[in-house]
Amino acid sequence: MKNNLFRKFLAVFLTGTLLGAVGCKDYDDDINDLKGQIDDLKGKIELKADASALSSLQQKLEGINFDDFVKDAELNKMVKDLGYQTAEDVKALIPEGMSTQDVKNIFDAQIKALDTWGEIESNIGKAVKEYLAGSEYTAVQQTQIINTILGQIDPTAKEIKTAIKNLLGAEFGTQMNQYMTTDDFRGSLDEAAAELLKKENGKLAAGIAEMISSEGFLEQAGLKEKFDNYDAAIKSLRSDVDALIAQIQSLVYVPEALDGQVAMAAYKVGNTELEKGIATLTYRVTPAKALDAVAAIYAKNPACLSMVSEKVIATRAAEPAPAPVAVTGFQAGENGKFSVTIAADKETMDALADNNKSVALALSIQSQTKAPAEDGEEEAVSGVTNDVLSDFAGVIYSNTAKEVTFALYKDGEVYNDETIMMPFNSTVAESKATLLKDVELKASLDGDNFLSLDEVSNILGQRVSVSAYKAKVTYTDPSDAAVTGDAINKFILKSVTDKLSWNDKLATVEFRAEAKSSDVKSKAVFAHTWTMAVTGKATTATVNNQTTYQIANQKGTTIDFGKLNKEWTYQFVNEGGNTTEVAPAINADVFGEVAMTLGGKLPAGVTVIDILSETPVKKITDAKGKDVTASVDVAFEPFVGQIANGTKVTLPAGKYAWGNTYTVEYVYTHENIDYTLTGTIEFGAIPQHVELSIEQTIGYNDITKTISWADLYKKVAAGYFKDAAEFASAATTSSKDASASNMRYTDAEDENGELIPQNNPDGTYIEVNAAKGIEAQIVSGDIKAAGNIFVQTYERETWYGQKIKATVTTTVELPAYELNYNTQYVIDESGKKTVILAGKVNDSFVWAWDNADLPAYFNIVTPTGATPVEISYEKVSVDGKNEAGKNDVTAKYAAIDGDKLDWTNATRDYVDLKAIIKIKGTNIQVGAKELRVRIQTPIATLAQTKGIETKYVANEETEINLFENLDFIDANGKKWIEYDSKAKVWKAVVVNGDDTAYEVFKATSGNTASAGITFEVLKAENSDKSETKLDLLEVNDNKLVYKNNSALLQLDFTVTLKATFTYQYGSKTTQTITVTVKH
Repeated sequence: MKNNLFRKFLAVFLTGTLLGAVGCKDYDDDINDLKGQIDDLKGKIELKADASALSSLQQKLEGINFDDFVKDAELNKMVKDLGYQTAEDVKALIPEGMSTQDVKNIFDAQIKALDTWGEIESNIGKAVKEYLAGSEYTAVQQTQIINTILGQIDPTAKEIKTAIKNLLGAEFGTQMNQYMTTDDFRGSLDEAAAELLKKENGKLAAGIAEMISSEGFLEQAGLKEKFDNYDAAIKSLRSDVDALIAQIQSLVYVPEALDGQVAMAAYKVGNTELEKGIATLTYRVTPAKALDAVAAIYAKNPACLSMVSEKVIATRAAEPAPAPVAVTGFQAGENGKFSVTIAADKETMDALADNNKSVALALSIQSQTKAPAEDGEEEAVSGVTNDVLSDFAGVIYSNTAKEVTFALYKDGEVYNDETIMMPFNSTVAESKATLLKDVELKASLDGDNFLSLDEVSNILGQRVSVSAYKAKVTYTDPSDAAVTGDAINKFILKSVTDKLSWNDKLATVEFRAEAKSSDVKSKAVFAHTWTMAVTGKATTATVNNQTTYQIANQKGTTIDFGKLNKEWTYQFVNEGGNTTEVAPAINADVFGEVAMTLGGKLPAGVTVIDILSETPVKKITDAKGKDVTASVDVAFEPFVGQIANGTKVTLPAGKYAWGNTYTVEYVYTHENIDYTLTGTIEFGAIPQHVELSIEQTIGYNDITKTISWADLYKKVAAGYFKDAAEFASAATTSSKDASASNMRYTDAEDENGELIPQNNPDGTYIEVNAAKGIEAQIVSGDIKAAGNIFVQTYERETWYGQKIKATVTTTVELPAYELNYNTQYVIDESGKKTVILAGKVNDSFVWAWDNADLPAYFNIVTPTGATPVEISYEKVSVDGKNEAGKNDVTAKYAAIDGDKLDWTNATRDYVDLKAIIKIKGTNIQVGAKELRVRIQTPIATLAQTKGIETKYVANEETEINLFENLDFIDANGKKWIEYDSKAKVWKAVVVNGDDTAYEVFKATSGNTASAGITFEVLKAENSDKSETKLDLLEVNDNKLVYKNNSALLQLDFTVTLKATFTYQYGSKTTQTITVTVKH
């Protein structure tokens, strides 16, 4: 929608102004006509056609109703709708109790209005520039045209923009501080306002475009194509960035130092200091796959990546403020990491440092770059206006300039001094060489990473280039004597080194005439010097290099011995009982007679014997191209007769390595001709490392496991060993290193484990058994619990370099022992497994119970063949704690005495315990059950069968026997209170002469007379529910006495009592004993 709006704005300007300039004679006329055409539009924007070029068009324009194009009233209404308020409007609202959000909405809406006009100006400027890109105007002229057009934008819009700025910045500073709790004032173009502009501009643009088409000044299709291309480019870019922003989950700075700060440095080239401070920051984007999109967007439009900067206080006396920093380079890495290079003005950074300030930086990825600043306005360089923002990183700035270093590169490698060897039999044309061809001069800011001069210039913000390139040449003859003076003009070598220009004109050297063998070793040495420049001005920095051009022997034919191959076998390396030299000598019999192929004809009278009789210049490289001449040696000896140009090939012991391929280039010089003997020798690799892992399970028992040599041999590829026996012999003959470890882990979650020392043969170990293989043993004594995991590892490196590793993992799975309750004794009581110890009155007339028989309460099932178990008991109940686990000093529980219980000091009639079974002789638990053992409660019933009633008699003390109607029955059904029909009285049952329940059940309350029962008056009330005085009631043993015996009793009253029988381990209570006294 926004793009359409800008496109239609542009249509107005371009069709009414730039077309009018067609045919004008010079630039001044263009500008004058432009100013004249953009004059007024019914108080806003109106176009006047150039009389000389658009007279007919002007007449048709006069017929258009431009009043519909954003009239003052509509414009004011639109801005009002956006939320624009005058200072008086807002001040009038605040006293009415507006909320913070209400005030924020006003400012947000005004910011949206401000953004609307800012974007209009910015995008019109960009669109006009795009249109002028293919014109004949210079960049300066194009800028002037754009500024002229922008200067004609609706003055009312400018006034609104200024008013909004003033309102936000000056008049409402106090209100902003009071009501704004966030600095996030970002907004987007208001839909209603945009639709209004789109509608009116659409009418105007359509009319103008139609008329222009009819006049033939500009085809509508051509203009549409340019606008569509512009729209598509902007849409594509915004779409790409919007998609990226939606994808990015986080963008974080990755510090290089522990303090997290960025090092920014100044740089110099020679004695010339550069204007920018430079730093590199690394970031990580998640998900990592978003990095490709970041790189693509930066390549398409680098402006989408920018730095948000804030000055930060270096001392508390300083004040923070924004500072400009630019992104000058981008480098993608791996795993979502990438680096950006940034540049900041050195003078600014120096000034910051002088004022105890520095800069904090954050990377911004945004879909729209900010609009250019208007004349007289300061460009914003700080603030969060982006869509994705990283965290901030502080900058450490050093104004001590670092040297920019330079180096030469060719084919991606550092180019060092070069020696060119030119065979003397080369023609003059063949001898000519252009020095430093395809060599590139690069620069580095850190001395390690070198970039092109253009790339470094972009990073530094200044052009770094070559100011001058020179080459100075010196000559020497075959005897190494200097050639000087007039002799230079007659010397066999001549060069061109005057008026050189880097990369345009380079130094050359060639034969002055056809050379002879006597000219061999004549040479010219060129000293190259580059003087570096900054922004076109020479510096003191120079780069130096040297090229040596030497006449060499004639290049003769090549002699190729092809490719030789020697596979590794144990039989070969062990020949003669060798167990020390990994690379035994290669004698002539190994490869036999090796045929050689000549690349061309040999000179008459010259044989291979003659050539190989010379002492060669040797060069041997390995498979990676590394020169290994110092450590590898190959000798070639020709066969007599040379019928087939054969040779013997030998290598000394230790002068090669298995698993490598060597390229041989031996140069033999015979009669000033160099012959190159070449070919490759490939040595097979030693056997690959052998690794074998097995897993097993055990119960509680010893176990020995052997990994046989035959099993290990199966892991070795064929061809290395004759059979498993030879492999076993090779593995056990000697070793460079061997280690064994026995780790025990509690379970699969244990990450640390415990090392068990090797104990061969009686304990746990893993070791080589020369006859059998690798043997691993575990003894049951090292098993600590079910689920233990033993990892036994043996590693060995043989004398010839093969590694053997065996791992045995053993998991302990103990037999399924069972510990069950004996249901003959154990019941469920209140959710607990419980054994009740039955009681009775014994022959001594005392309540007693049989002691516990703990083993009888459990059944143990031991699997067939498993080690027996032992049962033990632990007390679960804790003295001093009640059943709920709370502190209770009176709580004491029976003690465990072997497989019995000791109740001597107990105050509770139960105890909770745990039965545990462990493998006999170990601490390995294989089962556990909890159990409650409870003494049977001696008193089963303490309850009144019905209330007691008695008649009040005046002048007599009223006494009531509380035993009346009281059931007091023990666990076996015996009543301990009964009615004596002869005496017609309720009384305690007596045994053993005079013992009542008090003695029999060892009561800790009451007395013999009360049978151990205590009675307590709870309340007394009259029949009309009024209270009776309790001080007239008294309990003596089992008697309730009412003392008021001299007065008349006006109302019946009822007394409620509590009866309690307390013994050593508990008590029995009832609270419903009632006695009614009637008047």
